[in-house]
Amino acid sequence: MFTATSLADWLRLKLPRDAYFKDVDYAFDEGITSSAKLQRRSKQIASTKAFRKWNTSKTSAALCINGHADRDPPSATSFLSAMLAKTSGSEKVLVLTHFCARHTGLKTVQGHELEGPLLLLRALLAQILSVENLDRELLADIDENHVRAMTDGSFEQYLETFLDLLGKLTKMYKRILIIVDGIEYCHSDRQKEVKKVMRGLAKLAQGNPTASIKPIILAWSHSAIFGRVKGVEVLNMPDDPGDNESVFDNIGDVR
Repeated sequence: MFTATSLADWLRLKLPRDAYFKDVDYAFDEGITSSAKLQRRSKQIASTKAFRKWNTSKTSAALCINGHADRDPPSATSFLSAMLAKTSGSEKVLVLTHFCARHTGLKTVQGHELEGPLLLLRALLAQILSVENLDRELLADIDENHVRAMTDGSFEQYLETFLDLLGKLTKMYKRILIIVDGIEYCHSDRQKEVKKVMRGLAKLAQGNPTASIKPIILAWSHSAIFGRVKGVEVLNMPDDPGDNESVFDNIGDVR
């Protein structure tokens, strides 16, 4: 049976989980020192009914947000994602994050070139394996064939393993947040794989009554993929209303 450490070693995954929160700190610091306009935009998104419902509801739900802002950093959605990550974690709440814009391009692992969706899954899987006191029984169904497939760069096996472990973690946590920011940087030519990740998360959220599974996937500008995935609510932010506009509770178009 694999342990969290031995599985991470096989897959060349970076542990501990704190290593992935460097992205959270970077996005937060960048937002804090950025313009009032960007900070106001983050607040506008957080003030929408769709976001507040997703964030406060005790039931599982998936939310996608089109930020409709420039694709040049810093990003209002990144600042919001960082604030959400920093304020949500606790003994009974697990927070998993990935900031796609900070992990673009190819990464060579064990002779295989990985990008986009695979880097996303590897980051989330590494954070799961870094959970303190992770029950070894949660890894009991992972055998050497599964691991060899992942070392060969199998997207399907990474996705299956990630979703399986995520579902089992509901035994340890009352609430699990999965925060993915800048998704358009993840699917330039991998849209089919990104849709599979989103569908898997939405299906897991819909079919889990024992804990609150909360995926939130944000695009800095716009992602056409959101409209092609069933089971997720899509919030389309309007263009930035300008410096003189107020923050309204009902801004944004939800479908």
